[in-house]
Amino acid sequence: MDTTSRVVSFASIVAALTLSTVARGEPDDGLLRGPEVPREVAERIGGEDMNGRFVRVEGRPEFAAAAALALSPEVRERIRVIEAARSEAVTMLLVDELDLVRAMSDAIIAGDNERARTLMPELWERLEEGKPHAPCADAVEAALPASKRPAYRRVLEDYWRRWIERAAGAMDGADAMRAMDADRVRDRLAMELFQEEVRAGYERSLRHYRQSMDAIYAAVDPTEEQRATIRTLVIEHIKRTRLEATSDERRAVMIEVYRMLDGERRERFVDYLLRVIVPDGAG
Repeated sequence: MDTTSRVVSFASIVAALTLSTVARGEPDDGLLRGPEVPREVAERIGGEDMNGRFVRVEGRPEFAAAAALALSPEVRERIRVIEAARSEAVTMLLVDELDLVRAMSDAIIAGDNERARTLMPELWERLEEGKPHAPCADAVEAALPASKRPAYRRVLEDYWRRWIERAAGAMDGADAMRAMDADRVRDRLAMELFQEEVRAGYERSLRHYRQSMDAIYAAVDPTEEQRATIRTLVIEHIKRTRLEATSDERRAVMIEVYRMLDGERRERFVDYLLRVIVPDGAG
């Protein structure tokens, strides 16, 4: 309905109320409630921006679809636990498959983006055989009351249908020919979702290790061979401690790095550690 039609409709409603209720002196609470929104519209995720582009939900659609429903606090907490478990599973995948993550990183550094892209499906397959597009849907549905499950599936499937339609419609030329059917478009979008989960998992778990290595490289100026050794020591440390290193384990890997270095680089490394322990200006 355009703006003019809405204004006319609203004016007609006001006129009718004036003649029917106000004239009789009867209050009408309905005027304060606002327009009724159909349940199917209220229970929906994703939308459009002012330019008609599809607006995605943040995170996995499985959890956004549940959030659109009217649920009790207890049910929402069960779903929150499932979502946290998913994040943990992706994080630990990066730890368990650190060699594969390193191979992808090396490919990106070398400018071989095609190689990096071929490794991502392999990483996903190691987490979930068959690379499902909605891997958390069954767990979320099982956590819902039986009465809410049909609505949950409807909201989730509606979101994917609209997302796929918009993604396919945005393609042109050769891309459109390569993605003729909805399944192939869906698989591409599902891969994008997984890649986003991997990036988020990296930020949660591995980024600070990368930053620490870069700081050591900058402070010590190691040779290429020493850089490779430092990297290997850190990777083995992560795999061994699974992100739960004790202070003794962290100290042990630092000692290994120190012993591997030579002469002046050892002094620089000690200076770096002292700056980390007692930052400049502290005291």
